[in-house]
Amino acid sequence: MVDAAAAAQPPHNRSGGLRWGWWGRFLALVLLVLLLAGNRWPYAPRSFYAAWDQGHILAFALWTALLIGHIPRLSQRSPLYQLTVALCFALIFGLATETLQALGGNGPPDLLDMGRNLIGALTGWAFFTSGLQACPPHHRRRVRLAVGLLIATSLLPLGRALVDEHQARRAFPVLAAFDGPFESDRWSGSARFDIVRPPFAPETPLLRIDFQTTHYSGVALDHFPGDWRGYEALEFRLYNPDTAPLILVCRINDKDHNLAGYRYDDRFNRQLTLPSGWSRIRLPIAQIAAAPQARTMRIEEILQVGLFTVALQTPRTAYLDRMRLVSGELAKPLQDVSKPPQPGNLVDKAASKF
Repeated sequence: MVDAAAAAQPPHNRSGGLRWGWWGRFLALVLLVLLLAGNRWPYAPRSFYAAWDQGHILAFALWTALLIGHIPRLSQRSPLYQLTVALCFALIFGLATETLQALGGNGPPDLLDMGRNLIGALTGWAFFTSGLQACPPHHRRRVRLAVGLLIATSLLPLGRALVDEHQARRAFPVLAAFDGPFESDRWSGSARFDIVRPPFAPETPLLRIDFQTTHYSGVALDHFPGDWRGYEALEFRLYNPDTAPLILVCRINDKDHNLAGYRYDDRFNRQLTLPSGWSRIRLPIAQIAAAPQARTMRIEEILQVGLFTVALQTPRTAYLDRMRLVSGELAKPLQDVSKPPQPGNLVDKAASKF
């Protein structure tokens, strides 16, 4: 009679590791090529980036299982010895792959990727090798539970991105309302920013932006539904808490602008002069589309909306209220606080992301 518990176990080779076969080696090679190539899709959703990062865990889990399972001297050693080999392999080979990625133009080595490599090595050792078979069952369960918690923790960025992307699609044409749990992840910038409920609007979540005295200081909305066809204007409100006016620049660009090298004359730029208190800004989509000098902006592929200052003498603060697309009656012109920036005055024409 066949033992039911033994029958439920995955097939192992004679050394005690999982029997991966040719497909395991082929998958290991594919993962190596993908890992060295790096992420070549710069305009993919955040969830794609987060899922791509999990490939480090998958790759190092498989490589560790193959390394230990196919070398008899390793597969027959103690669990602690195998764990030491797995972690050293993740550190050395992980650093090598990060260095090769950097040489290939994918940026400097990423410590978070190194951490995911270690989690992958732990996963391969704990679940797919013979390392823990000699340990008591309750020890195996504890180790695997700990490794599982590490994997779950590494999946949090992917979960955050999926939740916020779903909320962004549901809220559209509202681009930013600052009432979602992960909405600050949509923003980036050199200025400090945070979602707050200030004393002058305690019931309303706003984005507080602290502009610095660097030449360019600002924030950008990077993640949102980018197809603006069918709408007539972009609308948002800004609050200036100071008595002195605050001069900002709003910039909007599509994907083609980034591919062309961030040229100043290839995007929408509008100077905003904010008096003390609230200002409502309404920017016609037709003007945004016509802003590039040599082409028409692709309204179906808007990529970024930015607000920035230039060479402030002292740090300044502004608060941003809900940003949305409007049409019909809601798109009627307002008393304008905006105008094109004056070349050589507020904004120079150097190619810049800000």
